[in-house]
Amino acid sequence: MPRGGKRVGAGRPKGSLGAMTERVLDLLEELEFDPLRELVTLYRDPKTDRRTKVRIASELAQFVAPKLKAIDVQGASSPGITINLIQRQRPDLVIEADDESPASFHLPKALSLGL
Repeated sequence: MPRGGKRVGAGRPKGSLGAMTERVLDLLEELEFDPLRELVTLYRDPKTDRRTKVRIASELAQFVAPKLKAIDVQGASSPGITINLIQRQRPDLVIEADDESPASFHLPKALSLGL
């Protein structure tokens, strides 16, 4: 008899509620209590302060918009960049860059803005 691992028909069916969730929903129904409706009612109450309204809106937002997750970007990093000019269409415009310093641009006096 196999033990553990994935087996046909094993576990809770996809999309069905767990036992604890069902008990909580049954209790809320028995008490005639709808937490979402209560939050909306509290939000609409003119006596509710702004900070509480922001917290309520934040809680309710998760039902209509997914929470964004942080992502970790990994990859090769370089301390600098190297630019190789293949063809110079403007011999008077010079771009220099190396691994030690940021790119610098040299413009001819005719193009200089005088800043």
